Amino acid sequence: MADVAKCNTFEADEHNRQTAVTVDLKTTFIKGAKGEVLIAHAERIKKGRTLGHAECSIYDENNNLVARASGIFANC
Repeated sequence: MADVAKCNTFEADEHNRQTAVTVDLKTTFIKGAKGEVLIAHAERIKKGRTLGHAECSIYDENNNLVARASGIFANC
């Protein structure tokens, strides 16, 4: 979930396909989620010539932070 959310912070190609490829992914699980719904909030931190960096926070349906993830992506 976090990986897809972070990839979506980078632009799609002319055919509306996501071309970002995960190079590195770190996920920290903070606590167990409660309920049936998870919500991901992702943000692009930096887009360079060949690599991009993004972060994501995942919340349960009670708005409790349950995980944080950071990643590096190629072809973004």
